[in-house]
Amino acid sequence: MITLYTAVGHLKFEKRQDAQFPMIQIGPQDYGLAPEELVLWSRLAFQMLTCQELADAYTDGLHVQGITSGASFDYFLRRLLNRQLIVTGSGLTGVNALYNLLSGLYMQPVKDSFVLRLFSCIQLHTSGKLTVFGFQKHLKRPQNTQIEALVLKLTKECAFSVAELLSYLELAETKDIPAKKAKKFFYETGHETCDSLAQQVQLNQTQLPVLQAIGNLYLNKQIFFDK
Repeated sequence: MITLYTAVGHLKFEKRQDAQFPMIQIGPQDYGLAPEELVLWSRLAFQMLTCQELADAYTDGLHVQGITSGASFDYFLRRLLNRQLIVTGSGLTGVNALYNLLSGLYMQPVKDSFVLRLFSCIQLHTSGKLTVFGFQKHLKRPQNTQIEALVLKLTKECAFSVAELLSYLELAETKDIPAKKAKKFFYETGHETCDSLAQQVQLNQTQLPVLQAIGNLYLNKQIFFDK
């Protein structure tokens, strides 16, 4: 059995009395984090890791930040899982685990700008993950495949979950339905939910490239996941 983890929401900073407090926003809700939780969430943002990989990344993050914690990795992981700031998915294969991890999550495009890419490069450089000579490569806008470009376009048109997007692309092969009207089509009976739709969608060979494209967009920081 393979189990994968990823982060949900996006990081923002709230100003309080001349101090900046990190918050994770999921939909309209903001969540405050303990320093250890922030390290754990940050190490998982734009990543999909196994539990051991996440534990190693967390330990490294504590060392980099100079944080000594009195509680265990498992304690902070449970706290983040309970608030769904981190989600998990399992399967007998990597593909199954990936689908179960992502199917119920909604995709949001990341605002792309040269300043954001530069800021990311500076962060990677200060953490020792990128040399100055690597700046030029990372400052370039990512080159997307045809499927990745289509997925990114659709996420900008409509807030799709991964399961909804897979269902829509399969439906679009036989029916001419605009993306913005797809949700009404999926849920017109009033009995379906995002979770039940995710359970019904059977991942097949034609959908696998789309799932891979979604994963690539996330790893390349072009989309983030929301609830």
